[in-house]
Amino acid sequence: DIHKALVNQYIGDNFFRLILSNPATYKNFKVNNGLVFLRSNRKCTLCIPDILNNGQRVWEIIISHAHCILTHLSLSKTTTYLQDSVWWKGMGSDILTFCNSC
Repeated sequence: DIHKALVNQYIGDNFFRLILSNPATYKNFKVNNGLVFLRSNRKCTLCIPDILNNGQRVWEIIISHAHCILTHLSLSKTTTYLQDSVWWKGMGSDILTFCNSC
């Protein structure tokens, strides 16, 4: 299950481990039911840890699916679509790299 996988993998991610160890220090983040969310513009987006799934980074899988759903539209549309629901450190450059290779 995705929830359990994310909760278990936050501990292995240096950035999110800091947030989980002292959430009150990180005002832009919220922890709910073990999941980490980024607070911005009155909404919360799910934070994705830097983890592998069958040898591929989870964020690569997420970008690939979004890019396909959007029928290979622009970098801008892919970024906007993803930023509405997920976040990870370095997200902008990861989306740019992916879209440039498409």
